[in-house]
Amino acid sequence: MERLFNMKKQYLEIVLQKLPPHPAPMVKLEQYFTPANIAADILFSAYIEEDISDKVILDLGCGTGIFAIGAKLLGAREVLAVDIDSTGLVIGEGYAKALSLDINFLEGDINELEIGNFTENSIDTVFQNPPFGAQRSDKGADRIFLKQAISVGKTIYSLHLTKTEEFVELLIDKLGGSVLWKKTYLFPIGHAFSFHTKKIVNYNVTLFKIKA
Repeated sequence: MERLFNMKKQYLEIVLQKLPPHPAPMVKLEQYFTPANIAADILFSAYIEEDISDKVILDLGCGTGIFAIGAKLLGAREVLAVDIDSTGLVIGEGYAKALSLDINFLEGDINELEIGNFTENSIDTVFQNPPFGAQRSDKGADRIFLKQAISVGKTIYSLHLTKTEEFVELLIDKLGGSVLWKKTYLFPIGHAFSFHTKKIVNYNVTLFKIKA
């Protein structure tokens, strides 16, 4: 059984690696996209814990939709992918169609989740990789993501800088959520913008599984 699971996760990673990259990521949105191996590991962890199969999934701040596409491949009943940037949505929608996946890509601000007729706890599982706050003038972007995710989702998988773990846990508690478990990753960010001086910089990030 373990070997079968590993084969499925490896296949998922291969498919996600073929998702076309964003052609012009924006600094102000901190559009650093989740590597396929990390996304596949997160998705498969959620799959094993029965948070994907036949569930309603939201990929919040989806970028090109890596979590949305992976969730649909793993048997989600309904998948919604929301982002403020239409370029990333077009890429994700195109790749989803090429794979014959039915995913609802929605353009909109996370502050306006009513665009998808979301209601409290209407989403079974939320996946999100919020901006880390390194370049945005709004350093509280991760707070907004957590607030919205906890307000509409029952279970949330959310990535944050490991150095902010204590703050994130306090915020989750304040928002009425609870941390079920955590897992750390080494998250590589490649040279994407003119101010980057290194080819790759690795960040320690923590995945939180949250119960709303």
